[in-house]
Amino acid sequence: RIILQTLGVSDYGLYEVVGGFVSLFTVVNSVLASGTSRFLTIALGEGNTDKLKKTFSTALWLHLIFAVLFFLILESFGIWFFFGKMNIPLGREQAALWVFHLSVIATAISVIQVPYNSSLISHEKMNIYAYISLYDAGMKLLVVYLLSLGDYDKLIIYSSLLFVVNVSDIIIYYIYCRKKYVECVLTKTFDKIIVKKMIGFSLWNIFGNTASMGAGQGVNMVINIFCGTSVNAARGIANKVNGLVMQFVSNFLLAVNPQITKSYASGEYERMFNLSKEACKFGTMLILLIGMPLFFEMDFILKAWLGTVPEHTVFFARITILQSLITTMSRPMITILHATGKIKWTSLTVGIMLLMIVPVTYFLLSRGISIDIVYIVNVIPWVLEVFAYIWFIRHYTGVNTYEYLTQVFGIVVIIGFIGSLPGLFLHLYIENGILRVITVISATFLSMLLSILYIGFNKQQRILVREYVSKVVNRFI
Repeated sequence: RIILQTLGVSDYGLYEVVGGFVSLFTVVNSVLASGTSRFLTIALGEGNTDKLKKTFSTALWLHLIFAVLFFLILESFGIWFFFGKMNIPLGREQAALWVFHLSVIATAISVIQVPYNSSLISHEKMNIYAYISLYDAGMKLLVVYLLSLGDYDKLIIYSSLLFVVNVSDIIIYYIYCRKKYVECVLTKTFDKIIVKKMIGFSLWNIFGNTASMGAGQGVNMVINIFCGTSVNAARGIANKVNGLVMQFVSNFLLAVNPQITKSYASGEYERMFNLSKEACKFGTMLILLIGMPLFFEMDFILKAWLGTVPEHTVFFARITILQSLITTMSRPMITILHATGKIKWTSLTVGIMLLMIVPVTYFLLSRGISIDIVYIVNVIPWVLEVFAYIWFIRHYTGVNTYEYLTQVFGIVVIIGFIGSLPGLFLHLYIENGILRVITVISATFLSMLLSILYIGFNKQQRILVREYVSKVVNRFI
């Protein structure tokens, strides 16, 4: 709220589009990151310490090389494109340039940090994320406070302070991994065999990652061209809301993914598939539990949070939550395919689907189609992506993916429908106000929770939940 009010809609949108433009060029880094995490986890699953050390050192050298290339490309071609093609408000060029340079430097540093982060994930030391998240939240709260003081260019100060926070997060990850894990050391080892496998995996994966990145930041740039920074601000706020909802799901999946990969490495394919199904089901149910109560009363919540809400923000936030519900279904399936290493045709097929989002967005906006309609159309490729992953899993592993349709998607649809009915009814028939907001959110949350317990959970899982709740209550008493 304070950031939006202090920067203003235009500067907030400018910050979003600048950061988005820089992150668009990190697609290769995200590909290398997924490859690094996969190979480190496989080595851990095999219990091969020497291979683990070689993999880490080789991955770190690759990321160092890419960080240098990334910096050089962005500071040359990026500057030309950014100021030659982007829609920068008059008089804000200097502030935009400041944000651009800081974003490039911070991202280049984060590239080098990726192998350390991948090692942390592979070792499943998830508690460190809790501590760093608390630190990160506290520092960003301090940034908000400092932003409200003094009379200076708020956008430059905001980007500078966030740069310091992001770099400090990276340093903490680096120090922790160096102290805890023997493999997290840069040596002269640059294993050509590992490089070949890692790059081979990454090259096929790069197409899918490019498409996913383009579907996000590419659309952001197209919106900037046709609609300006105010709509970028609306999209940025919608993504912040969605990020809060997805934070729970992302951390849950982050904890499950190494187990899926290790199960594949040790030949436990049935366990791998069951973990994937459960992760998919519980991830989507978690979004329903948290996201749907917000969905109905998004207008009131955003006004209470932000004060002045940019046009389109409410609609964008609702559609983004629905899109996240869909994409969460495919995330565990991607982990299975990455574990097998057979991603050539998967990446090409899904990549083509997602890449179509950017030209379709450009075409529709150039024809004067409403941005709201364009936002709805952009969800379709993400739906197709889910079914594509199901087909490829069945093709490469031979498992019965029909269980995904019945035990995961079917159950989630039923839970979503039944759990949403009370909230929808109350939203339509109670007069707008704080009483309606409290009633709708409470009723939707309770209805969704009961639907999850009695439809989404089996008998054994309900027993475990009751035992856990009883244990917590007894401890509290």
